[in-house]
Amino acid sequence: MKIMTKKLILRDWNYQSNNRPALFLDRDGVLIKDCHYISKPEDVSLCDGACELVWHAFRNKIPVIIITNQSGISKGLFNWNDYDLVTEKMLNLLGKPSPITAIYANAYNVVKDLKSWRKPSPEM
Repeated sequence: MKIMTKKLILRDWNYQSNNRPALFLDRDGVLIKDCHYISKPEDVSLCDGACELVWHAFRNKIPVIIITNQSGISKGLFNWNDYDLVTEKMLNLLGKPSPITAIYANAYNVVKDLKSWRKPSPEM
């Protein structure tokens, strides 16, 4: 069975209250420069202001959650291992401890209706 979704929880995000705000960000074109189906860690570079944004949220105890469509996986352009290497490089560029709370990714290629786990569906 082909894995189509993946999540990575990097920290406990119960910051004293479930009523706190959270910051949801796309990965490609928001945190890292969009290279269209990026699959190599050496191609990863942060967008201007991305590091400052996530660290500002982190310092203010606002969970930062990344959501990302990775249809290149279902298209056979790269695989989950390539995705993991790109993610690791992004996290290294953002610094330690990671200011990211969680990352949710999916490899679905087509959105047939709003009951899809692919953004911008609210189901994601």
